Amino acid sequence: MADQQEWAKLWFAALSDEEVLSLPPAKRWAWAAMIAYTKKHGTNGTVMIRPDSDFLAVALGVPKEQVLSTINGLPNLQIGDAKSEHGLIACSFTNWYKYQVDSTHAERQKRARYKRREEERRREEKRINTISPMTAKNKPEDHNNSLKLAFQEEDAWLKDFLSTQQLVSFREIELTALLDPKFWEKLAIACHGIDRDFLESQFAKMGLWLMRNPKRRPTRRFISNWICKAGEPQ
Repeated sequence: MADQQEWAKLWFAALSDEEVLSLPPAKRWAWAAMIAYTKKHGTNGTVMIRPDSDFLAVALGVPKEQVLSTINGLPNLQIGDAKSEHGLIACSFTNWYKYQVDSTHAERQKRARYKRREEERRREEKRINTISPMTAKNKPEDHNNSLKLAFQEEDAWLKDFLSTQQLVSFREIELTALLDPKFWEKLAIACHGIDRDFLESQFAKMGLWLMRNPKRRPTRRFISNWICKAGEPQ
């Protein structure tokens, strides 16, 4: 069944596409006409054509005997090797779904992903506010909490690095959440070890990525995923 839609997309990228620009003006029209013809009469970027079709010859602006050779010279368009029993030949555009399918669904998915990330960020901030690592500092009488949140002497470099580094910009609430020895202990186990050189390298990359993606925040979950993906330091 044909798509039978009343529109076809011609992307701005066509104005700078080397393959399209290398075509003579007449063939550029033939290329655009084939996109419209395929959208109207084809399915998912594939259309069956009759090489001696008068209508297609008029649509492409070429003599009937040149229909097949004209289509064969158009970019991103493939012609089948064999004719069907009715004398039809299959023509298929590559990347049809990317350029011609209605992008509404993709836009909805993008908005849903952004909404999900925002909800995760809010939950993370709420969790930090509810169970703050600074509780031990605010209540020094709770000796057990103080022990849990104290960095070991051999890991003092980690606390110093997190508190003084300028590679990633943290909000106070985010930095507070990171000053948790238990978090880094588990992360180090998952990554088979963490050292200062490794963290400096990854924080530098992380900082650049966050500059290009300002809507993302360096939460504990974000950093945990990043460090684990980066793998073991070399």
